[in-house]
Amino acid sequence: MNKSEAIVLTRLKSLGYNGILFHASKTPDFTTEQGDSFEVKTLENNGISFADNQFKTLCTMPDTVIIVVEGNNILTMFPFSNIKEGQESWNNLKIRRQPQTVRICSPTIKRLEFYRVFHRETMNDLINTVLDKADQCK
Repeated sequence: MNKSEAIVLTRLKSLGYNGILFHASKTPDFTTEQGDSFEVKTLENNGISFADNQFKTLCTMPDTVIIVVEGNNILTMFPFSNIKEGQESWNNLKIRRQPQTVRICSPTIKRLEFYRVFHRETMNDLINTVLDKADQCK
């Protein structure tokens, strides 16, 4: 679970949701025993991104609540149904579709966390941090 997901989990508990299940590599990120679903997005460059498969899945679950996290705070929450196919923004929030994503499994995340390189703003930052550390080993 990343930092943004942990922030959302704390909020969901404070709102009284029960039986919260976290889905590490599935959409949506959280479901509850009440039947609610939540997808967590971290604000990056004034927007949020969806992988194509993730967007398609959410289209079948329009009531899923998108929760946007910036830093340590929840910026906004809205139902996925507010986003329409081809839409590039919603409420001054850029909506991006990504044809490809990089998935990192839990053991790899733990190794990256051990070396203090996982919690970076973007995948580009993460890769550059790893490469910088490799350069130091030369």
